[in-house]
Amino acid sequence: MKYLDFNNILSVSIPILAAILGIAFPIIVQTIGSIDERYNSTRLVKKFKKEPIYLFFQLILIFNIVVTIYNITVFLPWKGEWGGLLNKVMGSSSDIIVLFSTITLITLLFLLIKLIIRYYDYIELFKYVRKKLYKNNNIKTDLIKNEGDIYDFIELAKYIVRKDANDDSIREFYQFLYDYSVWEVTKKESLDGDFDDWFYDGIISLNDVICKENLNPISIVNGNDIVKLLIPSFKPEYVISDKTYLILWRILQHQLFYDRTELVFEYWTCAHQFISLTLKPLNKEYDYNSEKPTVLNIEEVEKRDEQIARFKEFHLALCAMILYNKKYELLKKITSFSQSMPYSFSLIPSSFKDIVYWFEKLNLKTFKRPFYFQQFYRFAGEKGVDAGDVSLGWINRFLTLLLYRLNSNEVQYTIGGLRQWDAVLLPETLKDVTDLLSIVEQMRFFVDKWESSENIKIIDSLGWMPEGKDFNPKEKINQLINDLEDKIIVLRFKMKPSGNKLVLFNNRSLEIIVPAVEVYQEVFKECSSVPSDYEKDIINASNSTHFDKEAFSDDQTISFFDFDEVLAYSVVSEFFRLCFMSVYKRARRSFSIDYNELFDTLDKLIGNKQNDYVVIAYGLYLDYYLDGPNKIDGLIKKGAKISDCYNYNGIEIFNVSSGGHSESDQYVAIIKKEDRPCFMENDAPDETKDKYGFKVPIDQKLKLYTSVLFNNLPDDVNIDINKYCLATIYYCPFLYWKKNADVTILKLLSRYIDSGKGQKVSTLPEL
Repeated sequence: MKYLDFNNILSVSIPILAAILGIAFPIIVQTIGSIDERYNSTRLVKKFKKEPIYLFFQLILIFNIVVTIYNITVFLPWKGEWGGLLNKVMGSSSDIIVLFSTITLITLLFLLIKLIIRYYDYIELFKYVRKKLYKNNNIKTDLIKNEGDIYDFIELAKYIVRKDANDDSIREFYQFLYDYSVWEVTKKESLDGDFDDWFYDGIISLNDVICKENLNPISIVNGNDIVKLLIPSFKPEYVISDKTYLILWRILQHQLFYDRTELVFEYWTCAHQFISLTLKPLNKEYDYNSEKPTVLNIEEVEKRDEQIARFKEFHLALCAMILYNKKYELLKKITSFSQSMPYSFSLIPSSFKDIVYWFEKLNLKTFKRPFYFQQFYRFAGEKGVDAGDVSLGWINRFLTLLLYRLNSNEVQYTIGGLRQWDAVLLPETLKDVTDLLSIVEQMRFFVDKWESSENIKIIDSLGWMPEGKDFNPKEKINQLINDLEDKIIVLRFKMKPSGNKLVLFNNRSLEIIVPAVEVYQEVFKECSSVPSDYEKDIINASNSTHFDKEAFSDDQTISFFDFDEVLAYSVVSEFFRLCFMSVYKRARRSFSIDYNELFDTLDKLIGNKQNDYVVIAYGLYLDYYLDGPNKIDGLIKKGAKISDCYNYNGIEIFNVSSGGHSESDQYVAIIKKEDRPCFMENDAPDETKDKYGFKVPIDQKLKLYTSVLFNNLPDDVNIDINKYCLATIYYCPFLYWKKNADVTILKLLSRYIDSGKGQKVSTLPEL
């Protein structure tokens, strides 16, 4: 037992270590676990476990255990020489280490207990965390990098709201958020931007606790101050971001869901004050030194106007959500709220023309920005792409409901007085008038819905149907619709053709007609003079049709697809048809043959006289025979276009359209070259020029004229000049034929459509 003489120190440290391990440490661990139950937050437990005192206590405890075990084992007899040698090296320092570690462990135990007491006292813990976030009573510059402490701060604030809604700590938490918002807004170089995520999360979390547990913290909720932090009234130049609006919408939606209408009303009063006193339109600053006065701050003015419009739009959607949730008392309260005399309602329209303006603005916005309302104003319970339609529908309901409010006493005593029914200023362009007309017709639809007995009760409960006063929103809407329809008639009558569209019309007509005519100019002869015994065919391909005036005007309400080429194609089709008929009626002989025997027939009829004849194919797809299993030897194509010339064993073949109505109308004309007709252009008669307003031909060679008449139409044209214009293309060449010209017509039979069989090639005579 002589080896235990050293136990003066160990006899003290071992019981202390045993007590800590057996009693104190388990109690400490259990106490830490109870922090989670106390605050209902694992975040604060994690925070405690990261405290330096707790970490250092664990480290010293482990170190003390190791040193104590060493001092016990090194003097055991069975260790022999190894133990004695190690003891000689360590000397008495091991006793000192044991003593020091034991004292340190006891000290840390007391500090740890003090820390636990701090975590159990939520006020002390709140002050402790707050101190880490402030320096000299100011927000730290590196605050953004320390989000862990901030979220701990938020968790504590949520607990304090549940525990003691009137505690001063809530005011300190609000002050922290307020200090941050001021710091964030004032430090930004730009005038818009988002707050940090923890700021939004903190406001949302605290609002959720207040709503779900139906709490009334005096320092916050009576004014809904936490939510008001999202509207930085101390700097009107700062633009509220889309993300901030989304968070604000979510919070107010949550408050409505839990029927905390008093919170929503308190927010409304703040928003009303903000737009009335802070977010006011900027005055324009003019430069009068220039020839024409210019606005120096135009960008700032426009940006402020956008801010105001966005803010009003949000609160119109909020009113629609209140109506959607059937909170009629709240709706009545906020729509009657004013802080001035005479009354002023800055967040909602209080005149007929303002209601029409916002109805038009919001409904047209869906065309400019699809899914806009799904993104920003989604109602609770609405899902999918139709959610935006639901939101917009309820906004429309609310705006038309405001028409009935125009008879209320509140509106009577506004700054506008009794002018709430003043007429809407009509736009000056057809597009704007037409758009407004469609919007007002939608308004009439919603008004019809409000006129039902069930909905009239809602209006009556709002106090917007006073006795003895005119109640005529539908009459005003009908009157506006009539005014807009009359305006459309006037604008259509005054409408003038667009120079750019007339140029486009002429250019497309040339692009379509000229190539079509060139084919026949190549097939037929161009003659400077015609013998007197030639027969004349008039190829009058001219055509007129009426278009909506907007087709040729800059003031369009709808899109006209290919309006610039429809008439030209009809002229070409008629030109082809008349040319074909001119050839067809001069046929001295005609044969019906099978489609697949065309080239055998040409060989039989023309034989070796390839240079004496020219062939015109109407409506055939000759490329079918250029390659593949149906390839015809000797057939080549001389051009890239379908109407270009082909050559078959020395026979020239021109492929053109017949102008017929069916693809089965496929013919081939064989004309003796010396009997080809003379193709001569023909100028329009003077009376025709006067009738259609022709001036200079768009193609001098073809004598091709175009015109578009708006109001001065010919007497024999019976169309509504208020709506339609008359577009005309004049093209009327002559074909002069030699009498008894040698023309042969081949009718190609299709096995799918034509019945019977064609004539045998062997029976056909040679020309």
